[in-house]
Amino acid sequence: MKKKNKEEKIEEDIFDEEPYEEEDKPKSSKLFIVISIIIAIAIVIAGGVFFVLFFCNIQKVKMEGNTVLIQEEIEQDLFLDEYDKNGVILMIKNLVQPRKYIPFVESMDITMEDLNTVNIKIHEKEIIGYLMDADKNRIYYGPEGQVQEISKLKVKGVPRVLPEGEMSAVSAGDPIPVREKSRRELLALQRDLKNNELKVSRIEISEEGNFTLYHKDIVIKLGTASNMTEKVMRLKYILPKVKKKVGILHLEDWTEGNTDIVFEMVE
Repeated sequence: MKKKNKEEKIEEDIFDEEPYEEEDKPKSSKLFIVISIIIAIAIVIAGGVFFVLFFCNIQKVKMEGNTVLIQEEIEQDLFLDEYDKNGVILMIKNLVQPRKYIPFVESMDITMEDLNTVNIKIHEKEIIGYLMDADKNRIYYGPEGQVQEISKLKVKGVPRVLPEGEMSAVSAGDPIPVREKSRRELLALQRDLKNNELKVSRIEISEEGNFTLYHKDIVIKLGTASNMTEKVMRLKYILPKVKKKVGILHLEDWTEGNTDIVFEMVE
């Protein structure tokens, strides 16, 4: 009986050692799988890079939304190196680090129509007026009264503002060089004009704070900013009645108690 127990003990010891003998085999298999996956990923990435670099070069650009600069002018500032001429790279760069400065452009959306064609949608800065400095530069500003662009380029349909007094030097992002009170009144006036779908070519502000507008051959005397919203609302209905005429439209004395509006013909 003792001999049999000894043999059973030896068999148990052998059985217990088997897992340890094969313990290294799964580790080798896992390492091989990991290396294989890494190599496969590297091959896919390298293939993707090769495909992008050699098959996604831009041959055609479709652009929309640009009303100030022509397409060729925007492309000069957009395509700065050979990599920008690749559609995929251009899209990624526009998402990660957009161009900091293209004149009159706030942002752009770039998509690929096919491997060699990109669509570019331009979002322009909103400009509502401009002032002229001593060097004949146009100081364009937005709805908040901040300078958006300083350029010699004349943008069609944007009214010129002639403020009271002399203008100080400004940079992009600065408030326009107009007295604070007049600036607030000017911006409010331009909001009223926009809400009533009225366009003017020029806005003058006198030292006394009186506003004068120019619409085709008609000079519009609005006076001070009091009752300005009501004056502009009435102007919307009056201008069609005096179109193709030359004269001065007097609204400077208009109040809720005095609603007379005089049109002075000029020969």
